[in-house]
Amino acid sequence: MRLDFRMLQETGVLGKSSGYLFTPLPTAKDLYFYITQIGHYYCTHAYEIRRDYFSPILVICVKKGCLHVDYRGTSSRLMAGDAILIDCREPHYYYADMDGLEFYYLHFEGSNAHEICQHILNLQGAVVEKQNAAALSAFIEKTMQFYEEGKTETEFEESLRVYEILHYLHGGSAQDAGRASYIDQVTAYINENIERRITLEELAETASLSSFHFSRRFKRDTGYSPVEYVNHKKLDYAKTLLIRTEWPVSEIAERTGFSLKGFIKLFSQAEGMSPLAWRRSRQLDMNRSEGPE
Repeated sequence: MRLDFRMLQETGVLGKSSGYLFTPLPTAKDLYFYITQIGHYYCTHAYEIRRDYFSPILVICVKKGCLHVDYRGTSSRLMAGDAILIDCREPHYYYADMDGLEFYYLHFEGSNAHEICQHILNLQGAVVEKQNAAALSAFIEKTMQFYEEGKTETEFEESLRVYEILHYLHGGSAQDAGRASYIDQVTAYINENIERRITLEELAETASLSSFHFSRRFKRDTGYSPVEYVNHKKLDYAKTLLIRTEWPVSEIAERTGFSLKGFIKLFSQAEGMSPLAWRRSRQLDMNRSEGPE
């Protein structure tokens, strides 16, 4: 859900700020990491947050101005380019003491997220190293843009997104993170062209390999043939559309580059039920999760 800060009137938060709230599905709660909130805030000197307990983990990346953070017995003054990790189950207080503060934030939970968070905090503290803070900030900004553009992803892909954040927080090299492997490049190409038919030759060209060598290497490195992998990604995207839209199956088939007959056959083979039956089963799961506890 997109937040409207012109209506919310949160103290110290300017109306041009933006943010999103997310409600995880039961499977995400049980198995994956998941994002609960993300935002891009512009704040005055009146902005402050004080909590004794809040369930999600928080990451803040300062873009402009200064944010003071009191956490774990330490007072930190975060300037542009700085980032911090907070396990919100512990008391924390952060505030702006002047106008002009701008920052990105992201809350996440799931799986063993809190255990990992505590490990990182105990190992290297709350404030993120400068090199990794820059990469982390760029990644969260890109994630915010992803939601601003109305894009969607599967629970697994969202979990991978949180894993990437944990990678930066744990001290993964920004240089290494920027050196995308050929699998990353191929995956990005598939995601960018998910709505049309993708050929083996295109993928091989993306990886700068011949079709023959690309097929052998890709199968060795991923366990999937290129065709199987493309279909897997397309089915993931189709599942997202089945959950989050009311589009008919025929339109979803078209938007994933399949004929209607081919899509239903592939989906049924993969999931053991038709796309329509799968959608109904997920809707039942969601309705149960929203019912009284």
